[in-house]
Amino acid sequence: MSRLQDFYPWLIENKIAVPESGQKTRLNQFLELLLSWNRKMNLTADHNHHILLTRHLLDSLTPLAMEEFGKNPVVDVGSGTGFPAIPLAIMLPETPFVLIEKVARKCAFLKMTVRRLALTNVRIVESLLQDWVQNEPRFQTAITRAVRVDAELKTQLIEKGVERLVYFSSQPSENTILEYQLPAEKRKRFLDCFSLK
Repeated sequence: MSRLQDFYPWLIENKIAVPESGQKTRLNQFLELLLSWNRKMNLTADHNHHILLTRHLLDSLTPLAMEEFGKNPVVDVGSGTGFPAIPLAIMLPETPFVLIEKVARKCAFLKMTVRRLALTNVRIVESLLQDWVQNEPRFQTAITRAVRVDAELKTQLIEKGVERLVYFSSQPSENTILEYQLPAEKRKRFLDCFSLK
């Protein structure tokens, strides 16, 4: 079975911080929890540890190569099973994350994960973005990995006072800040950042 530490050379090559011991443990626990719940609830189409590790977890860590999140709250829109916010929250314990997800069973999984991993910097909100009532200070950054980025999403984020959107893309654009390639994949991936000011 693939192990996270097997991909430390890839992390270093891509200027992504290598997890400390406790972070590595939590990242591995997160994948194990997802695999366990996935067998019962079918949370994601990927049921393979190697795929979850290489295609989802490593992908979720790529913003660490370019982005300085600091201590400003980050909202993950359409968090699904927690990619990218859970891995990022593990690696950035000083950064508050709010995960917005509309599907109840996925929220149940996320809440259990937050409890089991003792992620004090993560809050789960079961809601659509437009129905979300903000209790936190103004969010500087929104991030999304699986939600279509269109004018409606940008308008909703602007209405919530979000200043910029970081998102994953399969095509380069004028907003691309990072081009990368996951291990054993031939196609390029892209991380984009769009100012909402």
